[in-house]
Amino acid sequence: MKRLIPLLLLSFTLAHAQEKRLGIGKLPMGTERRAAVIFANQNYFDNAYDLKNTYNDAHDIEATLKRMGFDIISSKVDLTHQNFNDEMEKVSRELKGKGYQVVFFYYSGHGSEYDGENYLIPTDVRVNYIKDIPRECFPLSKVFEAFTNADIKTSILALDACRSLPRYIKGRLPEGLVIPKDNPSGTFTFYAAKSRESAWENPDGRNSYFTQELLKYLPQPDLTLTQIHYKTRQGVKTITKDQQEPMFLSDLENEFVLLKSNASADVFKTAQEIKILAQKGIESYQKKQFSNALPYLEEAARLGDPDAQNMLGEMFYYGHSITLNYTQATNWYRKSAEQGHPEAQYNLGYVYSYGKGVNQDDAESAKWYEEAAKQGNPIAQNIVGTLYENGKGVKQDYNKAVDWYRRSALQKNADSQNKLGLMYYNGKGVTKNIAQAAEWFRFAADQDNVNAQYNLGYIYSFGNYKSPIESAKWYKKAAEQGHIAAQKNLGEMYENGQGVEKDYDQAFKWYKIVAEQGDDHIENKLGDMYKYGQGIKQDYEQAVGWYGKSAEKGNILAEENLGEMYYYGRGVKQSYTQAINWYQKAANRGSAEAAFILGNIYDNGKGVSQDYNKAAKWYQMSAEKGKSLAQSNLGELYYFGRGVKQNYSQAAEWYRKAAENGNARGQINLGYMYSHGKGVEQDYTNAAKWYKEAADQKNDIGQSNIGYLYENGYGVKRDEKIAIDYYQKAAQQGNEEAQKALTRLKKTW
Repeated sequence: MKRLIPLLLLSFTLAHAQEKRLGIGKLPMGTERRAAVIFANQNYFDNAYDLKNTYNDAHDIEATLKRMGFDIISSKVDLTHQNFNDEMEKVSRELKGKGYQVVFFYYSGHGSEYDGENYLIPTDVRVNYIKDIPRECFPLSKVFEAFTNADIKTSILALDACRSLPRYIKGRLPEGLVIPKDNPSGTFTFYAAKSRESAWENPDGRNSYFTQELLKYLPQPDLTLTQIHYKTRQGVKTITKDQQEPMFLSDLENEFVLLKSNASADVFKTAQEIKILAQKGIESYQKKQFSNALPYLEEAARLGDPDAQNMLGEMFYYGHSITLNYTQATNWYRKSAEQGHPEAQYNLGYVYSYGKGVNQDDAESAKWYEEAAKQGNPIAQNIVGTLYENGKGVKQDYNKAVDWYRRSALQKNADSQNKLGLMYYNGKGVTKNIAQAAEWFRFAADQDNVNAQYNLGYIYSFGNYKSPIESAKWYKKAAEQGHIAAQKNLGEMYENGQGVEKDYDQAFKWYKIVAEQGDDHIENKLGDMYKYGQGIKQDYEQAVGWYGKSAEKGNILAEENLGEMYYYGRGVKQSYTQAINWYQKAANRGSAEAAFILGNIYDNGKGVSQDYNKAAKWYQMSAEKGKSLAQSNLGELYYFGRGVKQNYSQAAEWYRKAAENGNARGQINLGYMYSHGKGVEQDYTNAAKWYKEAADQKNDIGQSNIGYLYENGYGVKRDEKIAIDYYQKAAQQGNEEAQKALTRLKKTW
């Protein structure tokens, strides 16, 4: 039951007195220009305010008024305070510009009063104290003002705005509207309940009790507005057992009749009768009794019921007991959508997006998705956010994308919550804020949104939010839902013991799931695990099989690994030809390691005839990619003139590159070139520098050579003690030159 916002008590004596002094002025349908403005608020930013029936109320009132000859100049749902202001300004301009004489204003939602003035409660209301009402709510007086400014002769208002509020809110917002003593001239107002009393929402029905009864009598011929009120009032009192009593206030000079008896027979069908037809069709459809559903839906759709029109569109779209026809589906979607049916608007957006029954049109698709989004459809809001983010059918606008994602996210749409998190994470349309990103990811993740669970795992994997345990937790949740990247990362965490106990069995389990989905990197990783027996019994044949799958996809590491397996005959018959073939594939794809191995194979004649020319070619390829061992070895080929013309300068240059990359052998060789002035000017200081670099890496030749320089004072100050220390370190590693030097100096090692 919804007991909502109050109205001022108006005695029936006054109501009767007013009716007696009014003359009856029957205006035939169509002799004056009629307009209707229909607003409904159902989904509020604060979910405690949310209602159940208001969308249905608005849709059914709209359909009824259309059949009665009213032009629907504004039909909006879920209006914020700014929306109310903007829309009433537009309404006033359109009413005046097109010369309308009669306007019917309908509002379904929350309302309240403050200091004798009535207010409609917007969806973004933030009232902490009663005195906040004038600032936060929309005054009903602005509706009257808009109609007065437009020179409207007859204004009819139906305010189903006395809906109940949760107890904790009632202390801030008085419950119900107040019925004032006077109405603006030329105005008739239906109130759903007495002053400061609440109206019931219908928990088991489509419409609120007030709107349900009003819909019965609005299209009845030859009834005055006052008669419509009394019939509606009696119906509501009967249903609620006298707990709700609608009221009215009139300042019309003559009684007003909405519909004359000479109108079309279809008009006399009440909204309830049409809705019963539609409901029978919908119920049959939901039971998959499509042949039974069709005649009901066709009749109700013809009479303008938007639910039936949308469902009939579904029948045509899927070919249920009717020939599949996308064009007909689109036509019915459009009829329903133009009445403001959010699902039909969504469907129309969809058919334009995919070109079903219409030419594919991103702009038209975006237009209808946005119409559905404006009515609070969270899926449409999510889609519109995506369209604005990507600039599809609309101009790219990250700010609007964030706005739509937020609206959808506040309705607990998990995909939008995740996308809003990404906008905060990437600083698109909002200031970059990792904390906000994490919060939205968590909202979505708690609804089992797999992408959000992955994103949380990622956020917790590094930076200020690094928490390996949390990261593993969320990756696991995403992995269990089949998220491949999460499965891969979880495998790595088990392999390395990050956030979980190191467990090769678990690592193997998750890697295998990913590999079986064709991920070449993990196929190669699985090959490694079989090769080394990690999490599974060592099996070279299985390793070769997984390396092969990965290599077929062009994975360079897998090609290198296959080359190695063929070279040593592990899991396959040894074949130097096959080994070289796989190494060459990897090298030609840019692998410095494979090119180095090929250079080494030809340099040393391992499994092939020694060939310095080929060795130089492959070393050069690897060296140019920064492989320090290849740089050092290429230097040696230039030094000795093997496969290339002997060139000490080139040798020294490649030694230098290797040395600067930390290669100890390159450092020793560069030191030697400086010591002997080969390819560079002789320079013992530089020689000492590079020998020491190698010695600091515990290289015995570097230790022995720097020892020699200290013993003799070449490039460094002579210091026998330091020399002996370096000789001893080298000698302990078996360096014969150092051992001889220590013997000469009569020292042990």
